[in-house]
Amino acid sequence: MKPDDIDDIDEILGNEETITPSPDFLASVMRAVRRQAASLPPMKFPWLRLLPGILAMFLAIMRVVWDLVGFMNEPDVVAAFKEQLQQFADLAAQFGVQWIVLAVAITVASLMLSISLVGSEQHAAHDGRIRRLLRAAASIIRKSG
Repeated sequence: MKPDDIDDIDEILGNEETITPSPDFLASVMRAVRRQAASLPPMKFPWLRLLPGILAMFLAIMRVVWDLVGFMNEPDVVAAFKEQLQQFADLAAQFGVQWIVLAVAITVASLMLSISLVGSEQHAAHDGRIRRLLRAAASIIRKSG
């Protein structure tokens, strides 16, 4: 592009008139939005469509619990479960999961401190759920260390 072309473009863009909407434009748009919102009925949640899924999930959970209770009576299954649990613990120790848990605990503690310093009563350090979470994390760290 030549410098003369750039000057021509600047001149064209500089001479543009400012477009301003009419004073009643915003009011008419808001009236149309309110009219449209008032004419639509509120959407209802499709509970009837969700009910079969909830029922199937409940039945699946009950079946798992039933099978677990039945398996607890068989000593071979209990021994195999203990062996798998030990393998999982060994694998977790190999990958240093205790350090990940420590990092998560430090993160939660720093978040609790910052929230309590801000003064939010809803998320302050007196929340029992956060305290239970920190106690669980500390017990995991003690067991793995």
